[in-house]
Amino acid sequence: MTRRGRPPGSKKPLSLDPDRYFLVFAQVCVDVARLTGRVSEIRVAEQLACWRHGTAIPTTENLAAAARGEKYRVFSPIRRGNEGEKDWRNKNTFRPLADDLRRKLRRLRKISLSDPDGRWLAAMRLAWGICLLDGPEPKDGVEAQARSLAVLAGEAEYFENVLQPILRGEKPKRQIFER
Repeated sequence: MTRRGRPPGSKKPLSLDPDRYFLVFAQVCVDVARLTGRVSEIRVAEQLACWRHGTAIPTTENLAAAARGEKYRVFSPIRRGNEGEKDWRNKNTFRPLADDLRRKLRRLRKISLSDPDGRWLAAMRLAWGICLLDGPEPKDGVEAQARSLAVLAGEAEYFENVLQPILRGEKPKRQIFER
């Protein structure tokens, strides 16, 4: 029997992972939730999975509920959940995806800063954090600080096209989580 996949002990560098921007954004969302203490990590992961893999059903009432921050119905082409299921993990279509996201984030948090992936993650996590927590009108030096962190991570172009416009309250010039 031939073994499939990556050899044991080897890993794909984070810099080549197509989901790296989404993963660092998700980690920052979890960090913010922990800071505020109002939302659990699983709720953040479920919302991000729903946002990433689902689409709000476009009825007037449903979109209005979403805009108010209330519960709203979502369609997903991925059909994993079943309302009548006894297993709690499979009752919600997005729970398995949220669990997978949490597992990836736990693995990323364990990476040492001596590893290039750990340094990339730390720098981008701080840069995203600055962009999300600073507010619509950045204070002096904040943009330069976020830029230097992105440059340190080798993501100067990503900063110019995504993070800088967010800091300035503008629309990003490209997809935030482009693959």
